Amino acid sequence: MKLGMTSLTFRDRSIEETAKYAKEAGIDGIEWGVSETHASLTDDTFLERIKEASRKNGLEIFSLGAYCNMTDPEDCDKTLQVAIKLGAPIIRIWAGNKSPKECDEAYVDCVVKNTIAMANQAAAHHIKLGFEYHSYTLTETAESAVSLIKRINCPNVGLYWQPEGNISVEENLANRNQVLPYCIGNMHVQNWNEEESYILLEGISDRLEQYFGDIKEQDYHLMIEFVKDAEPENLNKDAAVLIPIIK
Repeated sequence: MKLGMTSLTFRDRSIEETAKYAKEAGIDGIEWGVSETHASLTDDTFLERIKEASRKNGLEIFSLGAYCNMTDPEDCDKTLQVAIKLGAPIIRIWAGNKSPKECDEAYVDCVVKNTIAMANQAAAHHIKLGFEYHSYTLTETAESAVSLIKRINCPNVGLYWQPEGNISVEENLANRNQVLPYCIGNMHVQNWNEEESYILLEGISDRLEQYFGDIKEQDYHLMIEFVKDAEPENLNKDAAVLIPIIK
């Protein structure tokens, strides 16, 4: 397992600063996120800066963190073109923007159809698509996420996974085990609660050991997604918690 981070952890910092912070924290690679400060859908100079900053700091480009929700074919195409230019092996995508219970068959069909079309184009460039595992999308639960992947049925389409803070360790492990056979290789981790927003991972280190310790020998990228106060020193602290667990 390799340690990564999402560039949007430092949404307001430059590409060069973000790569520098990652190197200093012992990070192996970055999921570069689509934003006005990082990977732009309209300005290729951002992509050249990302590639250079990654190379300079010895970082892999793990993926393109896109917000393409698979309901707009034009958005799918733009996103794929950015990933090709960036050299990203995986594109993080979103399974719509509604909970499964709010979606009719036509909506699900739209997401499935667009994903298959994008996946077929991406395969020609050896790119995989990974759905964010997230509430208010068709991957809101392990069951709905797996159902969607089976329906799409493309070898280069899979799932991300991330533990949820509002359910038990046992429930998270059950969800993880259900998702793992379909995992595209990337996982996210953060420590968030309603009262304090993002807080340090040290408070849940025992849980993290259970979630990731037994799969550390497998070929996954575990990526820190947001840190307390968006401060580099807190990335260092969170990385220091995870490195002994996954290395």
